[in-house]
Amino acid sequence: MGIRSSPHGCTKMEMLGDTLAKGDYANPTNPFAFTRVWLNLPGSSHYTPSLPWVSKVNDNTGAIASDVKTYVDDKQVTGPTRAGCMLATRRDVSMLSYLGMQDAYRKRVVASQQASAWAGSVCHTDEGKVSVTSDKWLKARDLVTQLLEIASTSNEFDFKMLESARGFLIYVVRTYPAFNPNLKGIHLTINSWQPGHRGDEWKDMGEYIPEDSGTADHQPPVTVFGVPRLISDLQALVNLFQPLTPR
Repeated sequence: MGIRSSPHGCTKMEMLGDTLAKGDYANPTNPFAFTRVWLNLPGSSHYTPSLPWVSKVNDNTGAIASDVKTYVDDKQVTGPTRAGCMLATRRDVSMLSYLGMQDAYRKRVVASQQASAWAGSVCHTDEGKVSVTSDKWLKARDLVTQLLEIASTSNEFDFKMLESARGFLIYVVRTYPAFNPNLKGIHLTINSWQPGHRGDEWKDMGEYIPEDSGTADHQPPVTVFGVPRLISDLQALVNLFQPLTPR
């Protein structure tokens, strides 16, 4: 990290702050109080799909206890009721402010049963579907077809071109998560020049690479050759992008 503080230090102190904010869970006046941990595991006789697998339960109220969920520097408080959620939020934020952490109750959203976005925005459509624009869909369609033609002939790809193609496909596939597994062949092909890869180009974790192996400068080659699974991945992508209009 150079001369900067390690993220471990920030994360450790942030988690300690949350622990102090939650306080004594056995105190019934504590908004984060709970009496037991309940396991709702699939296959058990009392399994209920609508409830979490693991939860902290307050037997005094018969509800799941309030909690704080953290993602990087963003926190969201959960609670059994709106009032309970607001009390838990106030306690958490007050303690963090007391400890000098940058947080304030005025920046909190109103408690709601409708989940908000962790980052960015949430899209709602009147037709119940979200898709990419037609021009991006057709560009991706032509791109995977072109890559399959190269893989079926010379199987030698310009490194920069393949990197650019991957970047665009990742952007399009964000709307279609089911397409993600078929990008793996492209990822492996782009990284195939790196040391420590097996014959199928998967990285061999933990293998020692000597400093004089000739790859210390980590400069990629001009061209790379497709890995064994690349053709099948591209064939799958061609089939997925086959319609002329976005799915």
